[in-house]
Amino acid sequence: MISRLLVIGLLGSLMLNCSPSKKSGNKPVVTEIGNAQVTSDSINYNEEKYLVSQLINPKDLQGKWFVLTMRRTQFMPAEPLDGVTLSFADSSFAGKAPCNSIAGDFILNGANTSFSNIIATKMACDKLETENAFLKLLGNSVKLMGVDGRKLMLKDKDGNTIFECIKDKS
Repeated sequence: MISRLLVIGLLGSLMLNCSPSKKSGNKPVVTEIGNAQVTSDSINYNEEKYLVSQLINPKDLQGKWFVLTMRRTQFMPAEPLDGVTLSFADSSFAGKAPCNSIAGDFILNGANTSFSNIIATKMACDKLETENAFLKLLGNSVKLMGVDGRKLMLKDKDGNTIFECIKDKS
């Protein structure tokens, strides 16, 4: 009988301590993703702050984005890009690389993202080297995404910015 009361008491104590209604104060939960710190209400990538609600809502991505800059490596300066666009709809994207039209699939899971099955037309131009670097970075290096209003940042797994984009106003 005493052992039953002891078990019931322990179970009751565990249930009270694990209760979802019990709050841990106003301190947010902090999680690390690469160089990013994710809290219950925000995410910080190398001093840049994005709201989590904006990162995880695919509807925020819909529309046309102008890709303004590309960074081939963490320590290289940003290269300006002209006429490069990305448009997102559901789990696919389309756009314009420096020379050719592109399309493919993308997956968004929280702030984590990946681009796959990228296809491009095969027109020649004087920017093919830049286009090849763009497509390689998009398919192989982009792992995180952040949206802040009209600004979209595509980042590598360590939170380093690869592409900076701005949303078309129309």
